[in-house]
Amino acid sequence: MNIAIITTGILPVPAIKGGAVETLIDILINYNEDHPEHFITIFGTYDKEFERMDFSKYKRTKFVLTNNHSFVTKLRRKIFQYSHSSFFYNYYLDFFAAEVSKKVATGNYDVLISENRPGFVLPLRRAFNGRLFLHLHYDNLYKGVEFAEEVVSACTG
Repeated sequence: MNIAIITTGILPVPAIKGGAVETLIDILINYNEDHPEHFITIFGTYDKEFERMDFSKYKRTKFVLTNNHSFVTKLRRKIFQYSHSSFFYNYYLDFFAAEVSKKVATGNYDVLISENRPGFVLPLRRAFNGRLFLHLHYDNLYKGVEFAEEVVSACTG
């Protein structure tokens, strides 16, 4: 199975800077490397420390990383901020979701998993017609949350 995991867009995976969600993703991809069943693509953020890491151990994991600190990304994010009138989270995270959605639309995935970001579900659904899951790590999607019903409806089962 070809699985895409969309990180929170803040901390990097592999989880070199910690983070509960990032550590869980790290555990999943390392388990899959040891017990190969799936091809996993991680949509996450780049970190300078990656330059010193050996990624050759990842045979069944592909990393599609956004460099949040590059001039080009900062410029594109600023343009996004002024060209979009409303945000689910803030322009920073919504820009990440929009960028990932474009990349997902051109991929061939059986399943998408949004890790702990309900606000990513709707842009992902617009870009992807397949199985889409939201994995929540705490109760941040309840009846009083704006767009809660739409987010739940956009998810698969």
